[in-house]
Amino acid sequence: MSWRILYLSLGIAILATVAAIQKLMPESTYEPKTEINWPDYLLMAGGFGTAMALAEVGNQREWLNSNTFVALGVTSAALLGLFGWKLSEGSSLFDLRIFKDVNFCISTFNLSVLMFLLFSVFAIIPRFLTIVTGNTISNYGAASLSLWLTSTFAAFLVSPGVNPFVIAKNIKTKKILASICIAGLGMTTLWMSYTSAQESDINVMMKLGVFGFFYGILQCLEIQMSFVTMPPLLMTSAASILFFCSNLQKALAGSINAAILTVTSQGSWDTFRGAITEDNAALIPFKNSILGHPNGPDGSNWSAGSLELINRAIAKQAEVLSFIDVSHWIGVVLLVSCFLPLLHREAKANKDSGKA
Repeated sequence: MSWRILYLSLGIAILATVAAIQKLMPESTYEPKTEINWPDYLLMAGGFGTAMALAEVGNQREWLNSNTFVALGVTSAALLGLFGWKLSEGSSLFDLRIFKDVNFCISTFNLSVLMFLLFSVFAIIPRFLTIVTGNTISNYGAASLSLWLTSTFAAFLVSPGVNPFVIAKNIKTKKILASICIAGLGMTTLWMSYTSAQESDINVMMKLGVFGFFYGILQCLEIQMSFVTMPPLLMTSAASILFFCSNLQKALAGSINAAILTVTSQGSWDTFRGAITEDNAALIPFKNSILGHPNGPDGSNWSAGSLELINRAIAKQAEVLSFIDVSHWIGVVLLVSCFLPLLHREAKANKDSGKA
């Protein structure tokens, strides 16, 4: 099985889900006569789209040394600048009154920050499972299955419309539980950083299972708290902005972490190769074991296959160090961020925001 087949399957699943939602969703009795502002939409999509491509292109083409990177940066800045100007002039793309709701603004900020951090973890796990532990696309899904199972179960625990015995029924309890979940995610990520090239799939599944449990609860609670004081008339605009911001951070997390991994893995390679000198005492046992080899211990006559094995061993250790570095700083930032849900306010009637 290849990644192309996996992506194709995900695309088919998404299309099937959208078709099912459109088929089963009841028709709305309220039909606003509004049209999509396509010029503003294209400015927003083009600006953020090129911004997300910047990290990936820069990582592949030496950043400012690439004309493509510079051109994308200028294009993104110009499009986003025009989009900001259109918003200040009163764009009809979405209702700016949603930003008067404090809980919504707090949740948008929280989810943007947390989605970036959490999907930074998700971005490095596949590399670790394939490069370090030797998993393939066929059995990689089994190793990460625990994450999706526990996150689904955790989301069920705090979903009012699904679970009749839902926990965290009021916003005060939701705030405390969400803070606990962020702290739990931080400690789990630090737990992940204590790893090695001999990490077993069972240990990985245990860590991902705990991570998924906290993630499922946190995401549901933050979404619920974001709309607790939002007037019904503004729900559509608020939901679209919240969805857009959180998914933007997911995409940025993948691109930026690819760049971070490149830098950290290069530093790890330099660390390993810099220590390989003839006078290094740690290499004496290895040199003694090949003294009788016809090609000699100096390595000048070793075959390409032998060198490839050495490179793979170094690459695996470099990947382990990169995984440790990234997961460690993400865990620390998550622990520091555990106070963010406490900024939410209790539900109160918001009369001004709902007026036309």
